[in-house]
Amino acid sequence: MFKTIASISRRYKWLIAVVWTGAAIASFLFAPKLSDVGINDDSQFLPSDTESTLARDIIKNRFYTAPDAPASSLEIVIENTLGLSEADNVFARALRDWLLSDSGPDNIKTVTSVFDNPALEPVLISADNTVMLINVGLGQPSLVPSSQAAVDTIRNYISGNPHPGNVYVTGQVAISKDLFQSINSTIDRTTLVTIVLVAVLLLIAYRSPVASMVPLIAIGWSFLIARGLVGFMAESGLKVSTLADAYLVVIIFGIGTDYCLFIISRLREELAARRHDAVGYTMAKIGPVISASALTVIIAFLCLWVSQFGMTKSVGVALATGVAITLLAGITLVPALMVIFGSKLFWPGEAARVAGKNIGWSRISAFVVSKPWLIILPVIVVLAVPYVFLPSLKRSADVIAQMPAEVEAAAGFQVIQSHFSKGELQPLYLLVSSTGSDFTDIAPRQDVDELAAYVSTLPGVMRVEYFNAPSTALSALAEQIQAVADNIATGRFDSSMTVPLEQAGEMLGSLPLRYPGIISSPAFQQAATAAQTAAQLLATIQKAPQTELPPLLSQLVPAADGLSAGLGQMIQEFNLEVSTPFTAWLYQTFFSTDKTYSRINIILDLDPYSDEAVALIPGFREDIAVKEAQLATINKTYVGGETARYADTISVTTADFGRVAIPSVAAIFVILVIVLRSLVAPLYMVATVLFNFGATLGFTTFFVQNISREPIIYVLPLFIFIMLVAVGADYNLFLMSRIREEASSVPNKQAVAAAVSHTGGVISTCGIILAGTFSVLILSPLQMVHQIGMAIALGIILDTFIVRALLVPAVARVLGRFNWWPGGGNLTRQ
Repeated sequence: MFKTIASISRRYKWLIAVVWTGAAIASFLFAPKLSDVGINDDSQFLPSDTESTLARDIIKNRFYTAPDAPASSLEIVIENTLGLSEADNVFARALRDWLLSDSGPDNIKTVTSVFDNPALEPVLISADNTVMLINVGLGQPSLVPSSQAAVDTIRNYISGNPHPGNVYVTGQVAISKDLFQSINSTIDRTTLVTIVLVAVLLLIAYRSPVASMVPLIAIGWSFLIARGLVGFMAESGLKVSTLADAYLVVIIFGIGTDYCLFIISRLREELAARRHDAVGYTMAKIGPVISASALTVIIAFLCLWVSQFGMTKSVGVALATGVAITLLAGITLVPALMVIFGSKLFWPGEAARVAGKNIGWSRISAFVVSKPWLIILPVIVVLAVPYVFLPSLKRSADVIAQMPAEVEAAAGFQVIQSHFSKGELQPLYLLVSSTGSDFTDIAPRQDVDELAAYVSTLPGVMRVEYFNAPSTALSALAEQIQAVADNIATGRFDSSMTVPLEQAGEMLGSLPLRYPGIISSPAFQQAATAAQTAAQLLATIQKAPQTELPPLLSQLVPAADGLSAGLGQMIQEFNLEVSTPFTAWLYQTFFSTDKTYSRINIILDLDPYSDEAVALIPGFREDIAVKEAQLATINKTYVGGETARYADTISVTTADFGRVAIPSVAAIFVILVIVLRSLVAPLYMVATVLFNFGATLGFTTFFVQNISREPIIYVLPLFIFIMLVAVGADYNLFLMSRIREEASSVPNKQAVAAAVSHTGGVISTCGIILAGTFSVLILSPLQMVHQIGMAIALGIILDTFIVRALLVPAVARVLGRFNWWPGGGNLTRQ
């Protein structure tokens, strides 16, 4: 079959070359770019039935959204480490005015600053008076181009109006934009460095610019076509991560170079043997091997489709597409190019002069076949050592930690974290559904109150906010203030009586921050006016002589009475016992439109993006479920928010490992059995690959967590597994198929030695090139990318120079003819 394909490639060599070139050019010119149609928001990859996704959808579909509510937001951080000055205020006010002017970004809906509402000072200015925040609400979601453009416009304005301190644009929109830019930078850098690296390594390997051109043309055209196809897939609706572009370039250039090296190295042997139709004979021998190898890689990547996390699912499809295109180029375009270049293929050298056994690998093979157990036992020990680090592996889904600290959005976020309450940035929310009656009835509202009180006691919770959270504190204050008024009316007064009045003023000042709708409440306005009057009287009383106190105290009594009465009416509003504009706001904010869901906001005392906060979520859900079962009117609860989403991401990808590992290993084993016509050899081939995976993950855990002091990115174990299983089976298949070929004419010992001698150089070169292409990813500023690049490069080196070069041939030498059980009847015995 493959000889026939080679014959067709010879006959129609120019047509094949033109078709591939035309397809590559068309793909480059007309296919959509993955950077434009791909996805860089991990939340879109979670399954629809995960709890955080269900909670998000309930909020989106069942809760009221105000017409003027921003769809996304960003934070402008103004920092002066010496303390905010008047110059800072002037700059901030000018920035605020520009944002709201016609020259500001078009899609700004709201700007919240201390200049708009002085009561917001405790929230927008840090306690040490070194940081000021300006919140900007945008009319479009964070990933929409107009929102992304708004970040650039604001940053350009800031850079054109210098500030003596530090100014950062961060928040939801800016973080997504800077992450996207980091991804694009990674892709551009990876593509350029990979091409240069492969070109240099091919020149070193072939010592011929012509021979180096064949792989570069075939791989380059494969990459352009595959990238275009993946772009069309993403445009048609497949959710493909933009990071797939970076992985696609290293896979195609790495594996494509391997296949070309396998083909051209075998062609050298056939040319050295002066074999007629060397190209046809080469493809007849190598075509089935690289096809089987590619099939193992394709199936391994396609097995990612069974995963629930959409990013790994779509990346698997993208990479499988790339490998399939690369294989097609290898069996059609490569032989056509070899025929076109003809005798000039190895110019300025000669094929015969560089063909044959590699002396270094001949010595290695002689040692392996003469002392196999001296190889097997030490190698097993060496690969077992890194397993001790696996129990310490901790995975993270923290998107902020993935970004370099110097990136503006990340740097600004760190400033906010260090000066403001961390949990305020991204509260969790708990959605509670009722059974039977809705939340217009008092019984389910009482159960929500009880559930919220319970949640407030859980570890890591700073406070909870829901429809009547302030009621208890307001009730206590109202009673104390009424008692103060009664005591003053009877002539009793001391300084301790001022404390409840001061506390009431502080609470009334903070309530609009947590419940903005309260400013529409006449009761709040009455209480706020009374509290202001009481504060002014108290300030006068503290300075007044004893003789002037009675008339002042007589004025304080009605102020305290009015404050107590206002608080009492506010309690009725929070308890939804009356109907006012504020109670309407409470219903809109904390209940679904059909009143079947209630919302409880949970503010943590931890960084909501941190691994510590994420680790709390499973326990939260278990504890809440236990309490939920004790409340008759509550049907179901859902914990949502960014922290919950990260927890679900880790949970889903952990479960995906088992879903993907079993079918991928089984499929690869079946392919090996079919190609090698044996059960024994495929068993230890797969076992050694899995052994290498564990060793690689152990080494990676040690390097990343102990040396680099970074968290392990959540997808790392699965990506390492798929890559190493696919590539390891690929290299082992090339070696074992050559051992089987040699064993048809010589004893096992000689067959193993000859196979290692002939293939050692080319497989090692392939391993170096493939490891080199993945090591390019280490240059990425994104932790997810550079960790994957480092781990896979390390795993390929271990596989190439320890597992495939030493362990597998040593085991094959020990097993002898049993390698091919139950077949192998036509093979020479020991």
